[in-house]
Amino acid sequence: MSNGLRQPLDGDTAAGVLICDDNDSIRELLSAVVANRPGMRVIGEAADGNDAILEALRLQPDVILLDLAMPKRSGLEALPELRRLVPDARIVVLSGFASSNVEEQVMAFGAANYLEKGADPAAIVAAIEEALASPAPTGPGPASGGPQAGRLTRREREVAALIARGLTNRQIAEALFIAERTADTHVEHILAKLGLGSRAQVAAWVVEQGDSAPGSR
Repeated sequence: MSNGLRQPLDGDTAAGVLICDDNDSIRELLSAVVANRPGMRVIGEAADGNDAILEALRLQPDVILLDLAMPKRSGLEALPELRRLVPDARIVVLSGFASSNVEEQVMAFGAANYLEKGADPAAIVAAIEEALASPAPTGPGPASGGPQAGRLTRREREVAALIARGLTNRQIAEALFIAERTADTHVEHILAKLGLGSRAQVAAWVVEQGDSAPGSR
């Protein structure tokens, strides 16, 4: 459609859904929910993050139901890669963590919707339909960094890695044996250099860059 929106239809044009979860029972449940909804069809399944990426590339789904906690590569790690490789797919993240911070982080990574595991079938269907009705993603998301990404100092990369782990500025200061105000300044510099607006977006950048631990670069 020219407006960039996808809407589920019956027949051959039904929205294709790829289900990614390492729990067989959850995949079976999600498959049943999708199969019982007119305008949607299950086109594939994956049990780990690596297979999720491979199957998404092979099947080109309209919607990806993506579990955050999967083996080999977590959903959080797979999300930026999926955004790059299948940019038209809407990604609905499934999480067992009832946390507003988790929701903020996955939305910053480019997810179209967020759903807690244990949601009833109506909520699952609604999340998929909302994702289908959302505008197509316009780029690789905030994790792409920015023109100043290569200019982070070693200390700033250490701070960014700790942000990705969910530490507060005070906790970062304690971990690196620096003053809290110094940690505040590092965070301000990181946001400015990367052209980002939130700590969740910094975490997304860290995952894409592979800076999973202080001093990794």
